[in-house]
Amino acid sequence: MKLTPKTLALLVLAVLLGLGTLIEPSSLSGGDLPVVEGVAREEVTRLEITAGQVQKVVIEGAWDDGYDVRQPYEGPADFMSLRPLLNAFVDDTPMDLAVDEGSLEDYGVDDQKGILVELFTSGDSPALSLVIGYDVPGGSSFVRLKDSDVVYRAKVGGRARYEHDPSHWRDRMVADWDPDRMVSLSIESLEGRIRVERDVSGLEPGPWIAIGGPPGLELDDKALDALVSTLSVLRAGRLLSADYDADWTEDAVRVVMVDADGIEHELLFGGEVFDGAAYVKTPGRDEVFQVASMDRQRARRSWTSLQDLTVFDYPRGTLASARLEDDGTPVTIVQTPEGLWEVADPPNVDADVKQIFLSVNSLATLRGHDRLDEGDFSRITTRITFTTLDGETQSVEFGVPYQDAQGRTFYPTRVPGRSEVFAYRDSSVSHLRKGFGRGR
Repeated sequence: MKLTPKTLALLVLAVLLGLGTLIEPSSLSGGDLPVVEGVAREEVTRLEITAGQVQKVVIEGAWDDGYDVRQPYEGPADFMSLRPLLNAFVDDTPMDLAVDEGSLEDYGVDDQKGILVELFTSGDSPALSLVIGYDVPGGSSFVRLKDSDVVYRAKVGGRARYEHDPSHWRDRMVADWDPDRMVSLSIESLEGRIRVERDVSGLEPGPWIAIGGPPGLELDDKALDALVSTLSVLRAGRLLSADYDADWTEDAVRVVMVDADGIEHELLFGGEVFDGAAYVKTPGRDEVFQVASMDRQRARRSWTSLQDLTVFDYPRGTLASARLEDDGTPVTIVQTPEGLWEVADPPNVDADVKQIFLSVNSLATLRGHDRLDEGDFSRITTRITFTTLDGETQSVEFGVPYQDAQGRTFYPTRVPGRSEVFAYRDSSVSHLRKGFGRGR
């Protein structure tokens, strides 16, 4: 095989990287290896990350108050990205090996390929200065001290932690609000307009109350709490320019939450959804944020999706036994005095303890996916009866499965003695049955 110049260069680099993992420090230095002293993250007031000769990012601020990007643009810095970088240098960073002296470009620590990381605490001199090069198998990287030609090997978290386009350091938090202080939530979409309110003046937030909803609607407080929590803390995976058109009119979803201080927090999801991504804007920020399409799906709600669909709501760990009856042999599982689970009937049957735990926990907090009419339940196909540690007995019955307009399969579900009939996904029923050793 004929080696091209490019192939030969890559082969030489691979050999050098391999030798870098084998050369002992004594071959380059007879003294102790240097140690880069740690810098307390709370004391860092300035960071400079320089890649090559032209790309330099300057970030200033404080750990408690937050950081701002000062160069090459101005704006809030992304604390989630900064945190692992600052944490990496809290402790001293010892050099593991002295690999070479000179030939800096072979290790990616020269002025063209190296990434210079500097942390400042006060004054114009950095408290830490280190050039990051290529990574080495085993979790280390080639590094060198500034103004030195000696190449070392050290653990600094990998080059990928520092090698980013400058836009990576821009704040990507779309929302970072306190969900427990939200007193109202309104959603406007093609599904209609939803508005709910609650009182948060007590020790615990009060129940959600529908404003203008359908008569007799019972809201699911847990579902609403989860929705508010999700929308209050939202982080983008990517930032786009302010003029990006994600269909902000026809199929947009507008979310407005008001906190206990009367401050409005708004999110506007565009109608465009592409390859698992959705797009959102918020007042006060020029960027368009790319988020998961699931975030938009959660925000686009109807009154029906917020109704109380609770079948059971027992604290986890309170079930003592459960019995499944279907067209096969009935199976009974019981909780042992040690808190584990086993199959009590039929005898001599092995139990998947992990799967039983998952199924029992799901059974204790069972929640339907929709409401059905009473006439939608024709006959019982599966019944699960359980007893709590306090001696209470409950049953849940699943009817004949059906498919909705989207081709999804559901089971009509009811509790004896109650009038409600719920729709329960076939995958969720399968999950419950696995705890009893049923494979479907």
